[in-house]
Amino acid sequence: GGGGGGGGGGQGVFGGGDQWLTNNLGLQRDGVALLVLLWALIILPKRERQILRQTEDAEGQGDMFAAAKPLAATDASRGVAESILREDYGKQLGGWTRINMNLGVLSRTGFIERRKNVIHEGALLDLAFDYGDLAPRIIEGALGELLAQRRAAALPEESAETKGAD
Repeated sequence: GGGGGGGGGGQGVFGGGDQWLTNNLGLQRDGVALLVLLWALIILPKRERQILRQTEDAEGQGDMFAAAKPLAATDASRGVAESILREDYGKQLGGWTRINMNLGVLSRTGFIERRKNVIHEGALLDLAFDYGDLAPRIIEGALGELLAQRRAAALPEESAETKGAD
């Protein structure tokens, strides 16, 4: 489907303002960031596995019902431990109190389910964002930046090693 977002100069994916989604969910920016993060951690890998499976099925045979087959257990979404959010993303998402509050909102609105301190896909999480729009931005944008940072961090070590070898 179509997509919101877009927007002008430097406003990022969701535009300006602290409460761009307030009319719908009451989420502030940290809540939206959490929603995007959970989508990326839970839905993105699930979709990638589905695409890979469909590609493998298509290469293997001309089964006209391949897309209609039920998902293999490995294609189902996997949960994310709340401890991972706390440890890896706590500071960026406003601390555990804010994360916990936003998880409550996302749970009540059907985006996630919380079971035994693990966050699972809710009925609406897969529908929260358009895969075709957001996946490339996450994969190429955030992942590209992360890889660039890792490359930059590795370069000084490599150049020091090559100087020592001369």
